[in-house]
Amino acid sequence: MKKIIAIAVLSVSLFSCSKSVNKQDLKYLNGFWEIEKVKNADGVETDYKINLTVDKFELDSLKLDKGIRKKGMPQFDGKYLTNGIEEKFYISDSLGVIKLNYITDYAKWSEQVLEITPTTFVVINENEVTYFYKKYEAINIEK
Repeated sequence: MKKIIAIAVLSVSLFSCSKSVNKQDLKYLNGFWEIEKVKNADGVETDYKINLTVDKFELDSLKLDKGIRKKGMPQFDGKYLTNGIEEKFYISDSLGVIKLNYITDYAKWSEQVLEITPTTFVVINENEVTYFYKKYEAINIEK
């Protein structure tokens, strides 16, 4: 019995120390994001110094319950080339754990949102791969 109580107290203390994501903060997801680094399940990190593509997230109005993600290649004129593929997702919130749940013709997967601010976005997928995004800043080359 003492072990169960100790585990419960430890679990509560760990949970209370973790930074929770507020569903209302998902409004920051709208816009363009680029991968800054990826950490695999073994803890090995890969930094991305240059990204040829960025991810554009669009949430459905103020409901913040579904949206789409598109891949884009930034151009020097401020436009983006896309392949026309959109990944639709819906957002689930279970006991404060917010997930982006994707469903395409080819696959189905989820990513848990670990952090989201106006400039950073971190998710972990079902394979324990963590993606660290930063808000994309467009290349401005004046004519």
